[in-house]
Amino acid sequence: MIEVLMTGLGIAALFAVISLWYWEDGVKTLVLAMAGYFCLYAVASALLFWLDAFSIRKALGIVTFCGLLGMLVLRWNHWHTFLQIRFPWRKYGILLLILAAALPFVWQKHEFFGMGQDEGVYQTQAINLMYGVTDRQLDLPEYQDLETEEEKLDFYEMAKIRFLGFYTTTEFGEFPGFSADEFISPVSGIFHGIPNLPALLALSGKIGGGISHMSDIQTLFWGCALFFVYAVGQNLKWKKGTQVLTVALSAMSPVVLWVTKSALAEPFLIMLISGFLYFLTEGRRWSTMGAAAAIITFSWFHVTAFIYLPIAALLFFLLFIRTSRRESLLSGIASMIGFGIGITMMAQVSPRYTYMNLSYSLYRILPFMTDQNCIPIVWAVVLFGIVIFASFYRKQWRERLDLILSDGWGSRLTRGFLILWCAYEVFALFRLRGQIGGWNALHEFSALSFVYLTGVLLLPVGLFSMLKNPRKIWEDEKKLLIGLFALYSVLFNSAFLTPRVTEYYYYARYLAPYIPVALLAVGMYLDSWKAGIKAAFLGISLALLAPFEYHLLTQIDDTHMTWEVVEDLAESIGKNKVILVDHEEMRMLYFPLRAMTDSKIYLREGELSDQAKHYADSGSTVYYVSSGRYAVKPAEGTPVYQQTYQASLDYADQDGRFIPLPLHYTQEERKVTLYRCAESEVLTYSMASRDFPLWGFGEIEEGKRWIESEEATIVCQLERKDYRMIIRADELPERVWQGEHRIQVLINEIPVGEIVWKDRSETEFSLQIPKESLAGGQTFLTIKTQLWPASMVTEADPRQLGLKLESIIFQPMIEE
Repeated sequence: MIEVLMTGLGIAALFAVISLWYWEDGVKTLVLAMAGYFCLYAVASALLFWLDAFSIRKALGIVTFCGLLGMLVLRWNHWHTFLQIRFPWRKYGILLLILAAALPFVWQKHEFFGMGQDEGVYQTQAINLMYGVTDRQLDLPEYQDLETEEEKLDFYEMAKIRFLGFYTTTEFGEFPGFSADEFISPVSGIFHGIPNLPALLALSGKIGGGISHMSDIQTLFWGCALFFVYAVGQNLKWKKGTQVLTVALSAMSPVVLWVTKSALAEPFLIMLISGFLYFLTEGRRWSTMGAAAAIITFSWFHVTAFIYLPIAALLFFLLFIRTSRRESLLSGIASMIGFGIGITMMAQVSPRYTYMNLSYSLYRILPFMTDQNCIPIVWAVVLFGIVIFASFYRKQWRERLDLILSDGWGSRLTRGFLILWCAYEVFALFRLRGQIGGWNALHEFSALSFVYLTGVLLLPVGLFSMLKNPRKIWEDEKKLLIGLFALYSVLFNSAFLTPRVTEYYYYARYLAPYIPVALLAVGMYLDSWKAGIKAAFLGISLALLAPFEYHLLTQIDDTHMTWEVVEDLAESIGKNKVILVDHEEMRMLYFPLRAMTDSKIYLREGELSDQAKHYADSGSTVYYVSSGRYAVKPAEGTPVYQQTYQASLDYADQDGRFIPLPLHYTQEERKVTLYRCAESEVLTYSMASRDFPLWGFGEIEEGKRWIESEEATIVCQLERKDYRMIIRADELPERVWQGEHRIQVLINEIPVGEIVWKDRSETEFSLQIPKESLAGGQTFLTIKTQLWPASMVTEADPRQLGLKLESIIFQPMIEE
């Protein structure tokens, strides 16, 4: 509830700020406020992860505070203008109809994948963040609990095989600025990816009320992206037919629908790129700062920012040359600085992921770059770019360059670039054909993938139109910006970064952010066409894509386990138990159940009854999650939960003949059963709990409580048997220690013994409680100890304190 209130308050504050500039369009203001809020949240999350201090509420607090501060400062003398805000819904009627028609295709999301690929890793980390597991580096503490080296080796090998996407130092070595000494244990590590995407998913889950709602926010990003595509058409003063064509195909492209149903980064990236183009073509004073904000957010969110910075900087530069507006220059400089800080942050927060992705792409293009010199080179390039931008502030230099660009050279360069690109792609296609065969080459060739994913017809027509009339791109700065961005991002990406797509509903996601860009570029040429021709193109394109869109409407992908099963398991188990899991299921259940139940999770090995008894003897109730691979005898466990569910996965199926997209997923019925194997008779009363009455204690501090009365009492439920009582406490401050400390214990107001504390470093004490002192049932345990003034340690603290307790444990004594 708090997350809902903070998010709503923050968006309302940003709405109040943005409406100062967009008061005539409250619809646009609302979209900008929502998109802006989550961009700020992504940046604030990245900053907190950099400091290793993240929590959802901290990130929300930072963003909401900034929004409220901005509202108070900027709105102080302008509150009356709220009455001037207008909501021109009719202006967006076509867009709303397209959104309403397309919404059912993205409404049902993929469910839980588990560790093994990006989506599952992001889901897993989002669950951790929702349940307060926010450390940048995570340890697997069960490893240290195991008693033999053989058990530890088995656990380590399991983690290496099953936790793909969890990078440990023993597996991948060291990186600049991050040494092996910083790792907690051989199995501690860092999740794949920049964690502000899981932070967004976690926020969505908190707002929606559970882990099953974490991907709901993707629909919002998708809707905002389509709004920006529509608004770009308005900026370019396109006809309605052109806007319908570009927005509808952007919305209904199968890969765009697929990523919107997933927990992947691409919907947010599509929103950022579409927003960048919207601000770039808006034409208002200082609107380029909105474009810069999109690039900076990208640079703090995803490592592929290095792809976009060169073209973004170039577009800001060209806009400055064409318009002489200094805000374009400042936007370019701000983008470069933000990019440098963002890459530096990513290299610290997730070094393995960052350097691995750079080695796959940037290092191949610039082979002199390495992990060791990458960050210095990035900052050198940033500083060089700033110098270039500053040097062209002189008017005569701008006039000379503008003369060159407007003298036909631009259109000649465009046509020459397109011809060279076409020649290279033909060569690359024949090379790929020789490697994998003709039909497969046509299916997997990235340049053709753009054609398939946009309905087959439009991109070939657009490419032919550009070759025939490249001058159209150079007619005005808005078309120039769209055209150059499309040429760079689509052509460069298909030629060098993603030249081959082997599995569309995974690797084609890298093309998804460019789909609206390509369609906007084609739209510049189609706008002068007759409405009937555009309608025919749209109808044929949607008809060709219809089988794949229907498939996405009716089925879900990437589901190893349903959210319902994960939530039911956690609820059935409760808190602070021991859970045994088979090797194969650890990839799905280890991290979620650990976060949701605060339990220890071990591999099921050997005889189930022996293993369960071992952990029960240590004071824990033991559960076993079974997928049915191994039989469980009635004596070994009692079923407490059972569910049958359907897994649904795309195994690179390409049922489509000409368009190589799946028309079915591989579906499998699976069953999970939860057994209670052994119930511990050990009773633990943790001071972090609020589940039992007590008095004479202070509030919970770091999972512990101070005794604040000479007599402190806990209400326990004890049977009439002999117990060994264990008190776990913090050592007393050195200033307070007087050689020894006496602790008297009373049961139902009758003294049963005294503990004499003689060693200050000792933190665990035991006392035998005879069954004769117990009546069975409700039992009042009282601890009498002398108090000392807290001001001896903290001057301003007025309390009188005794011991700082962690827990009190009752272990039944074994009768001989």
